[in-house]
Amino acid sequence: MRWGGRLLIAKFLLRDVPATCDPLGRYNKFIIAPGLLGDTTVTTTARFSVGGKSPLTHGVKESDVGGEAGKKIARLGIKALVLEELPDTAVTQILTITADRITLSDCSELRGKQVSETFHILRKRFGSQAGIICIGPAGEMRMAGAGVAVTDAQDIQVRYAARGGLGAVMGAKGVKAIVVDDTGPALRPLLMRPFFEKRAKRSFKRSWRIRRRKTGINTGRLPF
Repeated sequence: MRWGGRLLIAKFLLRDVPATCDPLGRYNKFIIAPGLLGDTTVTTTARFSVGGKSPLTHGVKESDVGGEAGKKIARLGIKALVLEELPDTAVTQILTITADRITLSDCSELRGKQVSETFHILRKRFGSQAGIICIGPAGEMRMAGAGVAVTDAQDIQVRYAARGGLGAVMGAKGVKAIVVDDTGPALRPLLMRPFFEKRAKRSFKRSWRIRRRKTGINTGRLPF
């Protein structure tokens, strides 16, 4: 299947989600989808898409975001994560993804925690190699403007899929956080790696020159 990112999200929504459904109800889906090149060295391809029917606009919504989790999901060979249905009771859970299993476990101790505190607690629990996606209190309360937060590699910047209220959809599914650990060999080894990396480097150099020419600003020397 040659679909990924926002196109794959659109396919899921058009095929499986009724247009008139409640965005916070059981028939909506919360979808995370990396791009087709998400597990490669091509610049900016580590960004991934978050989607569903928006509780803010009641239309189809996709919001893309950076951070480490998208690349890790792609490296595990996962085309998309799709959360469906609703929990029978109010729960606060963690979805943990590794190379050999996916588990959903209770994390009621994180209920009501701010994003920064949630990241801190999960980082201590799962280690520096994990990519973390989470929501804050607004998402848990299903507020229509809630976003989805993602860590970067050093936990310095928080990246947000901030548009459309998709954090509320994640909260409606009873999931506080998604933790992705891609430790181990890649499940999809890159064919013709030297050729691909050469092309990726050429593409980066070209985009660097175009940006510098358009802005008229010297952006410094290339890192290679």
